[in-house]
Amino acid sequence: MMQKSYPDQLQSEDVLFFLHIPKTAGTSLTQELTGHWGADSTLTPDQLNTAKAQPRERLATAKFIYGHFSRAVCRRRLPNPPPFTITFLRDPPDHYLSLYHPLQRDPNFAYTTRITLGDREMSHRISELARSTSLPEFMATKESTLFSNFQSKYLVRGMRFNPDVSERPELGLLAKQCLLELGAFGITDRYQDSLLLIEQALKLSSNSLKARSTNIAPNRTRGDRLPEEIQEEISQRTRYDQGLYESALAIFQTRVLDADRSLTG
Repeated sequence: MMQKSYPDQLQSEDVLFFLHIPKTAGTSLTQELTGHWGADSTLTPDQLNTAKAQPRERLATAKFIYGHFSRAVCRRRLPNPPPFTITFLRDPPDHYLSLYHPLQRDPNFAYTTRITLGDREMSHRISELARSTSLPEFMATKESTLFSNFQSKYLVRGMRFNPDVSERPELGLLAKQCLLELGAFGITDRYQDSLLLIEQALKLSSNSLKARSTNIAPNRTRGDRLPEEIQEEISQRTRYDQGLYESALAIFQTRVLDADRSLTG
């Protein structure tokens, strides 16, 4: 298969993969893209997980695939691995806090089991810790460090077939390289502009994707209301994510300006 260059536009023969980093507005976009491609051309996470039980024609004709998994999983389970990948990124401290509250509600959330490499016992222990402790107390546990630089880890693991996701300086560099390999990406805090860029990358008509609010966690903690030492600790734990986010914002802003010129040009 020919290596694609990025940024690029989705071609008619391409399969689209939405690498859904948890708590980045992915549910909203999934609903919009499923509505565009239709259920018959969309492969859900459950269908991919049961790929061996699915008709081969169903797998071969899918045009849109999404979920909390990697391109490597797609390559192993599908006859036509998707060459075009998109994702969303979110402000790192806000994202870190957005991960905390769901941990209190459900130990089987996909991202909990993913980050523990399928260790269900650890996932339940993390959830119990989150329910029984305050945020500062939870952050004092060794288990909480699994969620440091979560977006960088998830992006690298999602894009690379043999990723190194250990917390070393190389993680930040790998994440930025993966960012450049995406067909398009959005920024949660710039959701409307993100839809514009994704529409152009996927060759969709203007305003065909609508903004909606779904899967919003209740009882969200505001970072600016936390003690200063906790804010500083969160900043330290998301330092590679912050570098990734700043690089993404710079690229994103340039692409938005280019997109605006093309619409008014």
